[in-house]
Amino acid sequence: MATADIKHLCQSTPSQTYDPEILVNKIQSVAKMGMWDWNIEENTLFWSDEYFRLLGLDGETVKPDAEVFISMVHPDDRSALMNSIELSMRKAVSYNIEYRLVLKSGEIKTMREWGETVFDKDEHPIRMVGYMQDISAFKKAHMELELVKQELELLVQQRTSELELENFKLRKSLEQIQFAQYRFVQSEKNTTLNQLVESVSSEVNAPIGVAITATSHLRNKSRHIDYADTEHAQEELVLLSEYVEEFTDLILKNLNRASEFLRRTEKSSSQELPQRFHLQTHLQNIVDNLKPELEGRHYAIDIQCPDDIYQFGAKDSYEQVFKNLIMNSVIHGFEGRIVGNINIVVEKIGKELTFTYRDNGKGISKADVTRLFEPFYTTRRKHGGSGLGMYFVRNLIDRNLSGNIACIPQKIAAGAYFQITVPHRESDPKIVYLQ
Repeated sequence: MATADIKHLCQSTPSQTYDPEILVNKIQSVAKMGMWDWNIEENTLFWSDEYFRLLGLDGETVKPDAEVFISMVHPDDRSALMNSIELSMRKAVSYNIEYRLVLKSGEIKTMREWGETVFDKDEHPIRMVGYMQDISAFKKAHMELELVKQELELLVQQRTSELELENFKLRKSLEQIQFAQYRFVQSEKNTTLNQLVESVSSEVNAPIGVAITATSHLRNKSRHIDYADTEHAQEELVLLSEYVEEFTDLILKNLNRASEFLRRTEKSSSQELPQRFHLQTHLQNIVDNLKPELEGRHYAIDIQCPDDIYQFGAKDSYEQVFKNLIMNSVIHGFEGRIVGNINIVVEKIGKELTFTYRDNGKGISKADVTRLFEPFYTTRRKHGGSGLGMYFVRNLIDRNLSGNIACIPQKIAAGAYFQITVPHRESDPKIVYLQ
C-alpha cells in the first residue's frame, strides 16, 4: 500500500504539482525514517512528523525536546549514543549507531540513527542533523533467521553425528565381512590344498604302490629259489621269468601312469615360451599323435580351420588342451562305444580366434556343467579319474593362452559342446616373417 502511495504521488501531468514537503513526509513514513535538526547556536530542535510517530508522541501537543528523547533511550544503550554524539561534535565525524527506545506504551523498538555535525569557518559546531529509522521488523526477522539458522545447524550436527555413527557401524560391519571373507578364502585355500594333496597322493601313490608291491613280490619269489636243489631250481627259474615279464609290465604301466600325471600337472602350471606356428597343421599333428591311443576304435575327428591362419603363442599348450578334450570325449562321451564323431571348427572373428569343439557322445548334464572346471571334480573317481583334466584345460587357456573356455549346455545325448576364445597374434611384432 505504501509503495502504491508513493507511485501515486510520483505520477503527475504538466497541470499537476506537489508540495515537496508532503512528498518527503510520505517517503519518510514509508521508510519509517524520521529526520531531526538541532541548531546548536540557537539551541532549537526540529523533529519531522515521522520522527514524532516513531517516538509514539503527538506533534500537536508535544514539542521537540532532547531530554524527552534521551529519557526514552534504553538505559543500557544511552551512554553509547551520548558518546557517539559527543565524538561527532569534537572530531567532526559522522556516526551510525543502533539502540533501543522504550515507548510510553512499554513497547520496545530498535532504531538505527545516523548523524553528523556542521562546523563554521572557525571549526565551531553550529548544527547537527540526522535521521532515525525503525529497524525493529528487520531485527525481529534477523533474530528469527538466526534461530532458524541455529536450529538448522543443530539439526545438521545431529544428523552428522547420526551419519558418523551409522558410517562407523557400516565400517565395522564391512571389516567383519572382510575378515569373514578372509577366513573363508583361507579356509577354501586350505580345503583346496588338502584336496590337491589328497588327489596327488592318490594319483601318484596308487601306481607307485602297485609297482612296489610287484617288485616286492618278485624279490620274494627270487629269494625262495633253492639253487642247491638243481632238479627244482630250473623249473622255478622258468616260472620266475614268467613272473618277471608279467610284473615288469605291471610296474612299467603304473610308473608311466604316475609319470604322466606329474608331467600334466607340471605343464598346466608352467609358463611356456611363445612361438609362431601354422594352426591347421598343428591341430592335425595333435590328432595324428593320438592315433596310437585310439587304435582299434573308429572315431572320426574333423578339423575345419582356414589354411592362412598363423598363431604366435604357447604351441604346446594348444596340444595339451585339445588332447585333453579329445581324450575326455573318448573316455566319457564315447564310453562303451567304438564309433564317434568329433568336430573342431576354427574361426577368425576380429582380433580373436574362436574354437568350437563338439562331439556326438552322451553329453554332459547341466549339474556337471556347473562344476566341470572345478579341480578334483569327476564322475569317474572309481574308475581312476582324477578330476583335474578340465581344470588343467581351463588353467592352460587362462594362463598360457590368455583366453577363456565355456561349456555350452546341450540337450541330453546331444554331445559335448565347448567354445574357446583366444587373442589372435599372427606373429611376434619384433620379428619380420618371410612367407
